[in-house]
Amino acid sequence: STSWGRILFCQFRRNPMSLKEKIAGKKIYILLFLLGMVNLVVFWRLYGFHTNNDTDSFIDMIKFFRGIDIAFFAEPRYLNPLYAVIGSKLLFFISAEQSLITTNIIFYFGLIFLTFGLIKRVFQNNFIGFVSAITVMTGYPMLRYALTQVQDVGGYFWFLLTLYAGWRWWEDKRRASNDVARHDFVKSKKIPPRQTRRKG
Repeated sequence: STSWGRILFCQFRRNPMSLKEKIAGKKIYILLFLLGMVNLVVFWRLYGFHTNNDTDSFIDMIKFFRGIDIAFFAEPRYLNPLYAVIGSKLLFFISAEQSLITTNIIFYFGLIFLTFGLIKRVFQNNFIGFVSAITVMTGYPMLRYALTQVQDVGGYFWFLLTLYAGWRWWEDKRRASNDVARHDFVKSKKIPPRQTRRKG
């Protein structure tokens, strides 16, 4: 059977520019990802991927969902079970601390991409969106506490995702309204067909 790699290679030979064009179209996202990785390395070198403060209660909740007996459990954490579900069902093969940090890294990159996407759409400018994403990425609270629950990067992620979804919905609604208005305008401006008079 033909391997997927051979299929992709054949497609690339037929149309070599398609892959390059796709990469070029996503180059800002690739650059933001690379800068985010650099920022995480800086975070690790300066502070380390440690957990502190409220993070302990989230770690206990992950262990509780894994069936591990814990000495104390903060019941209010039931209001935010996402970390426990991810840490016990999806990232069960690593420690509770590592699962929490891994989840926050995903939220961290999601926050960067959402910031760029939202600001770019609001101002219709890639540069403003890029600078905004860099500002969020390199801010001291994000650099110092983003991977712990002190900063609550997950909360910011869901908040920004709501704003982004709301803006996309408004754009689609406005586009649909403009299409309807344009159709009605063109329809109203149509010249009625000339009627030919019958002879005789």
